Amino acid sequence: MTVVTFVPPGGAPITASVPTGANLLRVAMAYGVSGLVAECGGDAVCGTCHVFISGIEPQQLDAMSEAEDELLDNAAAPRRSDSRLACQLTVPAAPGPIVVTIAAEQWRSLR
Repeated sequence: MTVVTFVPPGGAPITASVPTGANLLRVAMAYGVSGLVAECGGDAVCGTCHVFISGIEPQQLDAMSEAEDELLDNAAAPRRSDSRLACQLTVPAAPGPIVVTIAAEQWRSLR
């Protein structure tokens, strides 16, 4: 199990103990994390599950596909070095908590 803390803009963090290999977007949805639209259902065609990942080395995450890379260039929030699409990540085994911050611009677009 890996501890994952979701940080929605303007909301209280939500922490979950997550099995290794679980899809990060599906975990967020199961815990009611706001701000992740996931319009495409996790098929990496919309970019509405843009998050910022910290607490883990990037090489410990699933490799970024070309499709994910292109979608992040056009996401609602400016791309950062820690940007990923939650739908494209499985939860790795990690010694400490992984922090998943939802992009504020994406969250605001829901209101």
